[in-house]
Amino acid sequence: MDEHSKYESDQQYFGLNTVKEAVVDIPDLPPDIDLEEGEHFDIFYEVRDAFPLPEIEWRINAEEYLPELVEQSPPVQDAEGRYSFSQTVR
Repeated sequence: MDEHSKYESDQQYFGLNTVKEAVVDIPDLPPDIDLEEGEHFDIFYEVRDAFPLPEIEWRINAEEYLPELVEQSPPVQDAEGRYSFSQTVR
């Protein structure tokens, strides 16, 4: 713990670490995906080092898209409180 993360009762201000932006990795994603009606494409992604546990939103042309969940690993919290998980969506 650094000196800015310590709280003393007589301090007016103190540091507080609450949010750690997630690292999101989508390996093997082609630059362009062209699908005909009825076709599908599965996307695998990994989320690491996140706090708090993030909510993933998908959008197509600014419209919210609710993908089908194909597979997922449950969120795991490490010793520092950061979350990691992976999902495959369609």
